[in-house]
Amino acid sequence: MIFIEILSWCIFAYIAYYLLYKLLIVLCSSKGHIKDIMQRDYEPKYSQNLSVVIYSHNNASGIIELIEAFKKQNYEKDKFSINVILDNCTDNSSKLLEILGGCRIWRIKTDVGPIGKYKSFAWLMERIVTTETSNAYVFLSSDCLVKPDFLSNVNTAIIDKPVVMGDTVPLNNYPDLITQLVCFKNKIRNRVNIHGRYYAGLYNIIDSDVFAIKQNIAENYIYNITDNGFEEYEYSFKLAKNKIKIAFCQDIQVLRKYSESLTSAKLDEYIRRYKKFTTFKNNLEVLYCRNFSLKAKELLTSLIFPSGIVYLGLTSLLWFIRAHYTNLKFSHIIHDKIFLLAILSYAFIKFTELIVARSGFTDYKSALMLLIFNPIILILSTLQGFSFNISLKTLFKKKAKTKIVEDLYEKIDATLTDGRKELKCKLELVKGDKENQINFIFREKKLPSAIYPRIDHALEEIIRKLNDKGFNLKVCLNCGYCRFNDAIAANTNGEQGYCLYDNVNHETNGKSFTYIWDTCKRLIPPESRKLVEDQLKNRK
Repeated sequence: MIFIEILSWCIFAYIAYYLLYKLLIVLCSSKGHIKDIMQRDYEPKYSQNLSVVIYSHNNASGIIELIEAFKKQNYEKDKFSINVILDNCTDNSSKLLEILGGCRIWRIKTDVGPIGKYKSFAWLMERIVTTETSNAYVFLSSDCLVKPDFLSNVNTAIIDKPVVMGDTVPLNNYPDLITQLVCFKNKIRNRVNIHGRYYAGLYNIIDSDVFAIKQNIAENYIYNITDNGFEEYEYSFKLAKNKIKIAFCQDIQVLRKYSESLTSAKLDEYIRRYKKFTTFKNNLEVLYCRNFSLKAKELLTSLIFPSGIVYLGLTSLLWFIRAHYTNLKFSHIIHDKIFLLAILSYAFIKFTELIVARSGFTDYKSALMLLIFNPIILILSTLQGFSFNISLKTLFKKKAKTKIVEDLYEKIDATLTDGRKELKCKLELVKGDKENQINFIFREKKLPSAIYPRIDHALEEIIRKLNDKGFNLKVCLNCGYCRFNDAIAANTNGEQGYCLYDNVNHETNGKSFTYIWDTCKRLIPPESRKLVEDQLKNRK
């Protein structure tokens, strides 16, 4: 009996808290819509430099249509750039984009297949965040389309907000009932729950088809590439830990064609709950660590808030306990009217959500149909979790990361010059038998190379990237006196070449071997390499 008594009061406190929370979110969202109208700046003072990042995997027709849509933007053409990530694409996306032009193509090739949207975003950000001159980054998928005012709306929204999520609008006109219900639930989640949490001073999870991040946020809190598979949630927690709020802007809209069935709806519901539970489990230390704010802890607990069906189920359970365990103190204090009030209050909140979301007649019909289909979807998605044939282990199987065998991990001091002044920097060497990489580090910012069979290829990429930005790296491989051949490279993994300084100036015939990342005061521009070779030929 004591256990049932304690359980009853715990459940009652939980549903009371949840009811007050829902009421607060709806009220804050309502006030937020008024503030949005009052603060709306239809003509921003200036146009920011925007970097658009598009993720694509075998979506040739979609990506071409999206690039064409960006060419029709009523935004200054020199104020935005387009980066397209092709994640292990096997179709003709690359060839079509090269013909079309107007974008920078980034190809990801791994042995484990597609790495996913958020891992791809993280991969790209590590390569461009220290060199890109943008004020903000805009991320979206290739299965979306945009209107001509898309970038203008992003520019307006991101001026005074660090991170902004957008809305997804159906491109088609609700072909079936399940699609209609899915779109309606997304609308309520974005325009009421996410919007209300922002104006309540709470943090949000990035779970949208489109979002924008300011340059300083992306630079200081760059993506974590984790093995959990849910980087959109993990990254949101990193922002919350650093007290950065994620806003929602209804004006930032992308269009996407929806085609949902009962099977896809229950699978999406299952995946969403699985992602939330896994993120909650991975971040449990937030609850008992003093370094994290109360709002960051609230964000974690919000991941396990009950759905409407679960709320009604818990309320019914309490009513059952009161009716059958009359000798409990809980049964004497809590009356039937309180349960009726709890149900009516929840119904009132749901009706208010429709008003706050500015719903039309179709949405009111969808709300009624959800009373029938929500329990069905919840039951099917729960059964999905117990299914042996279709499990999350196959849907979200941890993919083997393309790792570098770190036989040697070393940092080298180096010098960078722009022709006028010299700057101190570092080269981080990660060398293995067949996988080698170099990270260029300047003022705690890292520019990585790709992974190569030889270390000299990695250094050549770093040199090339810096040259594109008007800088020269003062290392032997980038010197006119350096000579390099395949025979030496084969024996040294591309680490060594030899210097021709003594051969030219002191007329010696010996080979002065040197590491390709070494530096000295005798370095000359690499353009002088042909002149050095001509001097040697003439001497012979």
